[in-house]
Amino acid sequence: MAAVAFVLLLLGLAARARGADNPFVSDGDLQAAVRSLGFLENLPHDGRVVIGVIYDAGLPSGRTQAEGTAARLGAMPGPYSATLRTVVIATDALNPFQGRLDALFLMPGASRRSDELLPVVLARHLVSVSDDPACLDHDCCVLMVQAGPRVEIVLDTRLASATHSHFSAVFAMMVKRK
Repeated sequence: MAAVAFVLLLLGLAARARGADNPFVSDGDLQAAVRSLGFLENLPHDGRVVIGVIYDAGLPSGRTQAEGTAARLGAMPGPYSATLRTVVIATDALNPFQGRLDALFLMPGASRRSDELLPVVLARHLVSVSDDPACLDHDCCVLMVQAGPRVEIVLDTRLASATHSHFSAVFAMMVKRK
């Protein structure tokens, strides 16, 4: 019962956080994404979570938007009271990237490069999260999370299975499935 109450609290807090200064990715969407990662049973619990903020270099303000999003994301408390560390990476630089990544946040438009994203997501067993519904159409995000006016979380069960991403049963019952 406590887990259900926590999920409802998560959803309520994220919905109220909508209306951030950045129209591209709201603080509510970022908070809901981070809280959703807290239900991932195989997320490292070493006190630090590294999230790659992935953008399409072909978009005119892609890097600038990703850097702003990464700064806001990095200032948030992580799941399990972990510290969030963000790394901004262009879609075409993701495959050769050798550093640690625990999850990916896909900026709007990044899913257009699913041919570059998906092989890395699968090979490195990464949970990919986005607030862009197009990521579901391009089959490159495990979670699509939008906050506001109602929180919507969609879990791509096929991709979650392929990346060995295991979410708590309570979380899986509360979200939509693709």
